Amino acid sequence: MPVRRPASGRRRRYRAGAANARPRPVPASRRVASAPPTPRPRRPLHPERHRSGRSGGRARRDAVQDRSRPALPLPDYRTADHEGDPPMLDDILRLQATALPLAGSPGPATLSIAAMGAAYGVRASLPYCLGIVFGTMLVLIAVASGLAGMLLAVPGLVPVVTVIALGYILYLAVRIATAPPLSRPREPGSRPAVGGALILALSNPKAYAALGAVCSSVVVMPANPTQDALIKVASLSALILVIDIVWLGFGATFSSALGSPRIARVVNVTFAVLLVASVFAALVL
Repeated sequence: MPVRRPASGRRRRYRAGAANARPRPVPASRRVASAPPTPRPRRPLHPERHRSGRSGGRARRDAVQDRSRPALPLPDYRTADHEGDPPMLDDILRLQATALPLAGSPGPATLSIAAMGAAYGVRASLPYCLGIVFGTMLVLIAVASGLAGMLLAVPGLVPVVTVIALGYILYLAVRIATAPPLSRPREPGSRPAVGGALILALSNPKAYAALGAVCSSVVVMPANPTQDALIKVASLSALILVIDIVWLGFGATFSSALGSPRIARVVNVTFAVLLVASVFAALVL
């Protein structure tokens, strides 16, 4: 039996290099045609897992967005544009902030309340003040419901209402200017009547213009016009009540200084002139 000699160092190095060498490419003449590899079917992605991000980056890249159906708009919770939503507090505050300078500025109704408070005192003028408030509420209801626009569209009605308002305000100014001082006893019939306050409030041109501008500039409930009108009437009526009571207190502050007949006459005539001037300013402007 032949004895195998151990490989020399050169042969050992050759064998190690051949084992670690890369395989030689097969010549084109010896290649065998084969079918392309079949792609591995991919598992469909779960929509919830894909949306939450637990399916991996590769699955998110390979996901196809379904554009066959339009995307639903996100609800806007900043406004009360949806039916059934409660009215927004900021819209009500904006409504009152818009109405405050118009309803609180000097006008025929507010100046008549102040003049009555100065000439007759708070207790005697309180029914007149409440009559102005109730009449203004009726005007507000007519404006918010659209009834005022229908009535003012009647031909010949506006001049008649204007003449009635002007005549009553002139009569009221004469009564205020000729009112005796508070220190003297007065007749029971000399107190201001509630019916006259209603006539003045319903025929006040400034009330229709101011309340109409306020109601048309701010919308609280766009989806429900009935609730919108009710909210406007309630919030503006509370504001008008506070404003008229403030004007009554303002006029009553002068009653303490009306002990002298001369000072009382000057204050009453001043309020009467301001009342007539406010009416002419409302008619001209």
